[in-house]
Amino acid sequence: MLNRTAHIVASTLLFVTAALGDVIYVSASSGGGDGQSWESPFRDLQTALALAQPGDEIWVRSGVYVPSQTGDATSSFHMRPGVALYGGFNGTETQRHQRNWLANPTILSGDVNQDDTGVGPAWPVGWLVNTSNCGHVVVSSGVDRSSVLDGFIVELGHTGPVGTSAGDPLMFGSGLYNIGGSPTVRNCVFRHNLAAFAHGGGVYTQDGSPAFSNCRFESNYVHLGSGGGLSAYGSGAPILEDCVFYDNETVADFEATGAGVSLWNDDPVTIRRCVFEDNINRGFWSVGNITCWGGGLHIFSPPTTVIDCVFRGNRAHYGAGLMAWQNVTIVNCLFENNTATIQPRDPYPEGGGEGAALLVYSFAGATARIINCDFLNNHGKKHALMTYSNGHMNISNSIIWGNTATHPEISGYWRTHINGSFDLEYSCVALIFGPAAVGEDSIDPENLPGCIDRNPMLGANFTLLPGSPCIDAGRNAAVPAWVTLDLAGNARRTDDLATPDTGAGSAPIVDMGVFEVVVASACVADFNSDGQLNFFDVQGFLAAFASHDPAADFNDDAVFDFFDVQAFLAAFSAGCP
Repeated sequence: MLNRTAHIVASTLLFVTAALGDVIYVSASSGGGDGQSWESPFRDLQTALALAQPGDEIWVRSGVYVPSQTGDATSSFHMRPGVALYGGFNGTETQRHQRNWLANPTILSGDVNQDDTGVGPAWPVGWLVNTSNCGHVVVSSGVDRSSVLDGFIVELGHTGPVGTSAGDPLMFGSGLYNIGGSPTVRNCVFRHNLAAFAHGGGVYTQDGSPAFSNCRFESNYVHLGSGGGLSAYGSGAPILEDCVFYDNETVADFEATGAGVSLWNDDPVTIRRCVFEDNINRGFWSVGNITCWGGGLHIFSPPTTVIDCVFRGNRAHYGAGLMAWQNVTIVNCLFENNTATIQPRDPYPEGGGEGAALLVYSFAGATARIINCDFLNNHGKKHALMTYSNGHMNISNSIIWGNTATHPEISGYWRTHINGSFDLEYSCVALIFGPAAVGEDSIDPENLPGCIDRNPMLGANFTLLPGSPCIDAGRNAAVPAWVTLDLAGNARRTDDLATPDTGAGSAPIVDMGVFEVVVASACVADFNSDGQLNFFDVQGFLAAFASHDPAADFNDDAVFDFFDVQAFLAAFSAGCP
């Protein structure tokens, strides 16, 4: 019996050891060893990848790593099944959590000969690829969630060897190329990657479901294609959470979609807490019949849910912030200062300049369900929000204000802000009770339940100022049950006792817009200011304490320590008046 028990224990320990795997160490600056420690690391990441087995982790010290030592522009770093790659080490860590991937940049570069010049702020202007760069810096095809890429900068992918033809796979996904894979990608930056006559400057994914979290897609470029930051096709769906898509660009000679992200895949997509900023979708020629759809986000086929996102400063001919051909639900999202540009069609009339914030265009019929969103200071020729063909918008609890249009027939009328097929309730829309355009009648107020056209009184960062008519003025039933917080992370329904309830439902009534008004609580232990003392206050305090949020400095001594916890618990135990 003892022998059998010993055998079971030994087998279990062997299994656990195998499951935990080994750590393989890589350092470009001090390598040349056997990869068993920081004192004896591999110099070449490819060597570590070739030896790694499922369950292993590869720890990579800061530095620049290329996938070929011989200048092979067809080479890539291929992620391995079950192998996790972690960058951001300084070479002294004994545990993974000790690394700082921001302070220790670990670069996976497509510049295999390290001879690129002119990679500056105006990129790609001035960028010289003196000898060929990799078509894909990283390939994740065929792997699953257990394959991890975490803490790397992926840069300077560029179409492979000289003479690579249009349509060749090397033209797609210059940063990361994924066919049939579902890797986990965290804490990564994809920058300065260029695809041409294809799609996906930063990332191209097809028939897979890669999960991206806390990643930044910056200054990636697609020449005569779509998806500057990321492009998705086929089955599966990318997962996008806490990501930033900034300054990505697509250039078209006929049509292009999604400078930030372009979704053509089949399965439903959810995008959470992402920022789409300063992405540009533009035509290659200064005149002509060129159409650029979706500056920040373009949705062609998958039903998509967009939650707690910001669309700011994006540009395209149509749908500069977001362009949808399919059903989309948009909750707690801010659309600010996006611009729908025009494309002169010599000798035809100019095209574009429509849907500066949002455009829904569908032949089969698609609806954008819009809840607690702000559409502010967007600019174009016509209509900040609009629909074409059989597109439709259902808008609740939202603020549409400060948008501009240059077309003289609608400028100064409510169609500056919204046009097409829509239902509108419990929202604040500039001029909505006035005429639609020159010589047109107003909407019957009975068709606009709960709507107002009074100044929403927005303060810094578009928060609601005290006395705003948007406070406690929404409709509770319009808010999905799974939405409990606003864009800032505050309780979605907060009762302002100083403001009369003008919305629909039982108190507390939801506010209009992305932010709930912040109400000072007379009870200091009511940490989330929802008028109730419960577990969520404890949860909120502990989260704030862990992140050194000033609100958790409960005894105001500028130090986060046990005494803050003690002070909070004492106040919580005392209860509220």
